[in-house]
Amino acid sequence: MDSEDKLLIIRGVLGGIAGVLSSQVPTFYVSVLVVVSAYLISLAIGFLFFRGNKTRTVLTKGIITLVVAWFLILIVTYNL
Repeated sequence: MDSEDKLLIIRGVLGGIAGVLSSQVPTFYVSVLVVVSAYLISLAIGFLFFRGNKTRTVLTKGIITLVVAWFLILIVTYNL
């Protein structure tokens, strides 16, 4: 498995965790803060995996995966 694929999996899992946490907070702004925090955590993990000139890959790869996982899990857990 490539390091880029690992980054996608990590961002998907962090998006799911952020979705569960976001369904428990009282306001939308805190919910967005949770997903931004998950992205920042994934950036730190990504920079540990990619040492070198792949900064663009770390910054951009998997952002959609993170947001979609966050939103879908947020909707599912909110409706439970």
